[in-house]
Amino acid sequence: MSQAAESAPGSKALSSFPRHFRSRILAGLVLVVPVWVTIVVVRFIFHFLEGTSLWLIEAMLLTPWGEPLLTKWGLHREQVVHDGLAAFPLPVQWGIGVASIVLTLVILYGLGVVGANVLGKRLIRLAERIVDRVPVVKVVYSSVKKVLEAFAGEEGQTFQRVVLAPYPSKEMQSIGLVTHVEKDEQGKETSLNIFVPMSPHLTSAFVFVAKPSAVVELDWSVEQALKVIVSGGMLTPDNANLPSTIS
Repeated sequence: MSQAAESAPGSKALSSFPRHFRSRILAGLVLVVPVWVTIVVVRFIFHFLEGTSLWLIEAMLLTPWGEPLLTKWGLHREQVVHDGLAAFPLPVQWGIGVASIVLTLVILYGLGVVGANVLGKRLIRLAERIVDRVPVVKVVYSSVKKVLEAFAGEEGQTFQRVVLAPYPSKEMQSIGLVTHVEKDEQGKETSLNIFVPMSPHLTSAFVFVAKPSAVVELDWSVEQALKVIVSGGMLTPDNANLPSTIS
């Protein structure tokens, strides 16, 4: 009898070990995965911005204007042609990488300035007419452009406010983002265009047109709403005071 009593705590601890081990592994993943994803995204953006203009800097270094710099670093033109960025000393590689990123940002800013001018808009429309005549390219270009314009439009905030839309039924509500408001001559809202993204992928979504009286306004920011959607509802805002009509 005493032997059974002594072995009970040990067997209980042994049986609880898998659950304890699993919970600690999950806790470690919660700490590591966000850091890892952040590093991957930052590295991707860094390499994308760097690679966009790196060839311009390398081409400049291969010109007569760049020869003094190559001589200063103890390099020959053939080394740069063969090895590319790897031919340079490590500090110089970092410097060229930063210069490439700055150059890319300057080019993007310049294109934005040109695109905002009247002449630039005409040139863009002319180029888009040419693109529209290419079957596959037309679909890809127009889709990517519309998505970017939706998230980075300059004519006001694209996602204006957060609402609860009656979907998939009147008894259930889905988080939606108001993208457009129709008003009458007196300025009264008559209808809302509502973007309802699917969790966890924001690329799949429904678009509804509803009366203002059919939706429930939420005192959430767009960022808070997107966090709730992407996390599958696990990251609810601290001040998530839902209206009494649905609580």
